[in-house]
Amino acid sequence: MPKLIPEIGLEFFTEDETDRELCKTYWLIEEDAFRYTIAEVGLRFRLKPAQVQRRVRAFCRAFIKKSRCQLCGLPAYYFERRGDFYDNLKIFSYQAWENPQPFLCKTCEQEAEKRREARKIGQKKTNTIESPLAQVSIFRSPLHLNYFKELRREKYFVYPSLDLGVFLTQQSESAKQEMATLLEGDIESLQSLRIDFLVCDAQGLPLEALDYDPQKKLSQEEIRRKTQFFAILKLPYQCLFA
Repeated sequence: MPKLIPEIGLEFFTEDETDRELCKTYWLIEEDAFRYTIAEVGLRFRLKPAQVQRRVRAFCRAFIKKSRCQLCGLPAYYFERRGDFYDNLKIFSYQAWENPQPFLCKTCEQEAEKRREARKIGQKKTNTIESPLAQVSIFRSPLHLNYFKELRREKYFVYPSLDLGVFLTQQSESAKQEMATLLEGDIESLQSLRIDFLVCDAQGLPLEALDYDPQKKLSQEEIRRKTQFFAILKLPYQCLFA
């Protein structure tokens, strides 16, 4: 029986129909192979091969439709070029009677690893080997997971569950001291707080920090401190109550 080539899906970073058609043509698969060579794609769109690769990377990213993260449900792997697809083909190809390999996206894998390490510190050693898919979700509740999926449909990039300390690591020492003064020396305790989502643009630059609190569990004091923190960073912050 012939090997099943996994189906490719695309996420676009452009609304231009010509650019979208370029991406679709580049990633089109027929009969277990790419339909067009890069040279043929270039001739069709009047571009040099190197220009084809650059524009495709700028306008979209590809993913295997069946490689869904077992925790958040989003694509576990993304590709920028055909070489990435070929390099990982064995992972995604399987016969019809076989079960597909379970996947974790990098974000969930990193968060799951953090949680495993935290539990190891707080618990006695055990001989039980835990599966990475048995970990607690990085999302605070199923409602947060559903809202994350909704955000991902509307925004370019959304990162879940980030420590405020992540934003501090990108500041200079003088900037940290200034922030500590403005926050009345309370910068240490802020590092342990988290936001539910960080919305970014197509280049990965932060646009907005969000908390989603449909059950109204966050205190007004925590919301006030986060609002003050992100105001100093000149990054919009809001807490949504559904």
